[in-house]
Order: sequence, then structure tokens, then C-alpha cells
Amino acid sequence: MQTLMVSELAETLIRLGIWVAQLVIGVGIAMFSIFWAMRILNRLTKGIDEEAELKKGNMAVAAMAVGVIIAVVLVTSSGIVGLTQSLTDVKSGAAAAEYLRAVGFGLVQLLAGLAFASGTVFLAFRVWSRITKTIDETEELKKGNVAVGVVLGAVIIGVALVVRQGLSGLAAAISGIGS
Repeated sequence: MQTLMVSELAETLIRLGIWVAQLVIGVGIAMFSIFWAMRILNRLTKGIDEEAELKKGNMAVAAMAVGVIIAVVLVTSSGIVGLTQSLTDVKSGAAAAEYLRAVGFGLVQLLAGLAFASGTVFLAFRVWSRITKTIDETEELKKGNVAVGVVLGAVIIGVALVVRQGLSGLAAAISGIGS
């Protein structure tokens, strides 16, 4: 009886340790995602100094930045969910190799999420630019056209939501490998 309680306590402590590690990794990935999103924004809006525009209170650039940040974090977070899920799916008392396999598959999903997040933002921006041929989005953002910034942000978030759902199937596909 006593051994069973010690074993359950050890198992609980291990799971809590994994949870803390996942939380710390998640926060780190979130910070990196925000940094990455701002780099993407910078590449999309060549000719605009985003920091200077934000300091001036340019709400159009702010709305676009919000859209890009949310989109990147949304899509990348599906990778974090995949990493977390792969670790929590490992059976109690599994060998270290099983945990390494789970981490490997989780990292694949995380990297795919980051790659798809980047591609999603660029694709949404480019497609929207082609649809609105009479609008020079970068010039409108420079002028502070809030309507353009809000619509661009919404388009990018909308596409990211769809891509995020598509990526959720990746976890199921890769978790079955080698099982």
C-alpha cells in the first residue's frame, strides 16, 4: 500500500515537472513567435519603419501588426499543442526512448507550425494585394489608413485560423508513425 502511494506521488511529480517544462517552453516559443511576427511584418511592409510609426500612433500599422502577431502565434501554438499532446500521450512508466520519440514528433509539428505561420501571413498579404489592385497597402499603412490596417489584420488572422485547423491533423498523422 505504502509503495503504491510513493509510486503515485513520484508519477504525479514527474507529470508536474513535465507540465512546468512545457509551460516554460511555451512561453519561450510565444516570445519567439512575437519576435518572428515582427520580422515578417517588416518584410511585408518594406519602406515602413514600424517602430517609428507605432511611436507616432499610427493605428493602421498597429492593426496590421496585431493581425500578424495573432496569426503567427495562433498557427505556432498548434505546434505547442502537438508537443504537449505527444508528451502527455506517453504511457506511464514508458522507456526514455518513447519520451524522445514524442518530443521529436512534437518538435516536427512545432517547426511545421512556425513555417506555415510565416507562409500564411505572406500568402494572405499577397492574395489580398492582388484582390485589391487599386490599393497600395504599404502606402495606405504609411498614411495611417486604419481601415486598410484593420482589414489586412483580419484577413491574415482569418487565413491563420483556417491553417491552424489544418495543422491540427498533422499531430494525428505523425503520432501514428512507428506505433
